[in-house]
Amino acid sequence: MDKSSLGSALHAEVETRGLSKRLSERLWNLRWEDLLPLQLTADGVTAEWSSLDEAQPFIEAHYPTIFEETGTRRFRTRTSTEAKLQYFREFGDFIEFRHEQRTVGLLIGNPQDWSTYYFRSIALIKEYRGRGILESIVSWMCTQLQAAGVERAEGNTSPVNAVMVHLLNRLGFRVTGNTLDDRWGAMMQLTKFLDEESEAIFFRQFCVGVKYKPQITNQRKEGLQ
Repeated sequence: MDKSSLGSALHAEVETRGLSKRLSERLWNLRWEDLLPLQLTADGVTAEWSSLDEAQPFIEAHYPTIFEETGTRRFRTRTSTEAKLQYFREFGDFIEFRHEQRTVGLLIGNPQDWSTYYFRSIALIKEYRGRGILESIVSWMCTQLQAAGVERAEGNTSPVNAVMVHLLNRLGFRVTGNTLDDRWGAMMQLTKFLDEESEAIFFRQFCVGVKYKPQITNQRKEGLQ
């Protein structure tokens, strides 16, 4: 079965189960495929709509070394079950980063509940890091989510992944918790509040001290004019 036939078969299967719309569309009327492609960098890196089956070759080839320096898993090694695959086909949003007809990265997200969007994983091959690709796509998606009425966006990362922690901090994500489990080990949860009331409640109830605000120097002010 070729790629187009496979896609048609999967779509037909979803339709027969009453799930012709992914969860992002059913909850918030967000059809990412209608908003993409999006150019992310001046040299032509784009964000393009994808699917689990289209993204699977990149996941198999690059995820082990992107997320584990040694390319081996220290926790649960079972990576795929039929239930997992069906979950991602029905609920997952897949966005590939492409450059010169090559997939160089992948973002996977999904609604976590009726008010929260979860960035499940964001991956780039090494030579494309540090180009502002992740900042651009996460910032853009948060703008779309906020316009659709979503209250918060969340993601998890390793506490030792300083690059990702700083990147999310710059985008307005706050540390809101941590988890320990058999799949990923120790993970830090970060949340970007897209609703002013939700953010105000978080700061009022759980935070003390002076709220951090980036300082804009005279030089930066001149550059913004």
